[in-house]
Amino acid sequence: MIFVIPLALELHEVLRLWLVHPPAFSAGLCYCAMVSHLVTCCTVGHVVAINATGRIALFHAVVCFVNILTLPFAVVVGLVWHNVYLIMSTVVVMEIIHSVGRLYFGRLVARISISEWLRQVFLPLVVAIAVSAALGS
Repeated sequence: MIFVIPLALELHEVLRLWLVHPPAFSAGLCYCAMVSHLVTCCTVGHVVAINATGRIALFHAVVCFVNILTLPFAVVVGLVWHNVYLIMSTVVVMEIIHSVGRLYFGRLVARISISEWLRQVFLPLVVAIAVSAALGS
């Protein structure tokens, strides 16, 4: 969040300085990529914990399956709706599903409490984002 929030608040200016004439969809796609990155970062510790248990076969099979499904879903969304933002939103939704899978397997395999994760990771993140957005706008 140290990099994402300031970048998100000044993204249009950064893109203008970097690309001079940024494409129409560049800012929206960057926002979606940042959201996807934040979602991933919230549950990446679960992967380490699950891997440490040694019971990884089912976890990686499910996670890889979800990752593989991202591309066909994004292609279908693109072909049906012809909307760049919806395609990238599909990537974000699939990353959320992927993270929920990490939470589930973290609870199942590594005995990581989802309610503790919500209280210690997710809630502070939401508060920090809300405060930063309010102060930055």
